[in-house]
Amino acid sequence: MSPSNPEWYEELREEPVRTAGFTERLAWAIREEAQAGNRKGRIAWGKTLSYSAAIVGAAVIVLFSFLSKEAASPSPAGASPIASAAAGADAAEEVDAIAAKPEPTDEEWRRLTAADTTLVGGKQWIGTQSDEEGTAFVVWKVSHESAGNESISLGVNLWKWDDPDWSTAKLRWSTKQAGSTSLMKQNGVYYTVASNKYAAREDYMIVDNNAFGGENGKMYPYSLGIVIDPRIREVKIVSAAERPSIPVQLMEADGETYWFALLPSGGREYTIEWLDADGRAVYTETRYYSS
Repeated sequence: MSPSNPEWYEELREEPVRTAGFTERLAWAIREEAQAGNRKGRIAWGKTLSYSAAIVGAAVIVLFSFLSKEAASPSPAGASPIASAAAGADAAEEVDAIAAKPEPTDEEWRRLTAADTTLVGGKQWIGTQSDEEGTAFVVWKVSHESAGNESISLGVNLWKWDDPDWSTAKLRWSTKQAGSTSLMKQNGVYYTVASNKYAAREDYMIVDNNAFGGENGKMYPYSLGIVIDPRIREVKIVSAAERPSIPVQLMEADGETYWFALLPSGGREYTIEWLDADGRAVYTETRYYSS
């Protein structure tokens, strides 16, 4: 027996009333409670009540109190392991069923994106652009905000409609590649960083020079960005390698407007124009990329 632990401590520790309620943490609390009561002074209950009996009585009271609190503490809503596991299994089955659809709806793409953990979890779906070859490009973002500062990951996932296991002959959508770019927003204003200097952007934020590699060496370069200037109503992209202009998809999410366009895999240069409601160019920029 330890000099700091009375006999009742050792007895309960070795034979905890045949229950799992007596733990080291509980024993510590009992001992602290008993010693605190002793420091306050012994109450005169008569000479028949000894110091040891007082400690045992306090121990029983504290033990009963702790066990009662633990037994009476309600479980948080939905905290049942069985219920949580069942809910998780149902959600996984629903996502699996959506992935087996050749043409998911926007809401279904939103669910597929939220369930996907490639590169990063917690993705918010922005939009999807797909082709007739069973390839889909899903634009997403993940943001974290603190004290007015927002850190944003703006990314694209390349999904393919194929047999991901190469053996089951079961076609489904699955992520093949993913890429993202980090952006910064402070008090609602986007900033770019160049040479350790921050510059507020009032026109647009652009992300390109990104490309996914496909089968047989095919590349998928793309242009992605955020419209900031409210005068911009349309985005037009022209490439020297492909005319007429390249299709650009505008996407709306959380009050923001994004654009996404696949660039010619054999190109090196393109011109992007941001047009107002009358079709006039508000901004024009020529950019270069590798494919």
